[in-house]
Amino acid sequence: MAVDTNMRVLIVDDYKTMLRIMRNLLKQLNFNNVEEAIDGSEALGKLRDGEGDYGLIISD
Repeated sequence: MAVDTNMRVLIVDDYKTMLRIMRNLLKQLNFNNVEEAIDGSEALGKLRDGEGDYGLIISD
């Protein structure tokens, strides 16, 4: 199965180091359209505001 590495990805974590680790891992897998949220409220806001047409959400 092919994976679209151009899809929008949202990573959610309150620990900045983990956000950086996840972003770097995704970059190694050729995912470059990665956004971050520092908590569930921010992530939910991104989804509700219409910003979010995410193909993948990784949440702590």
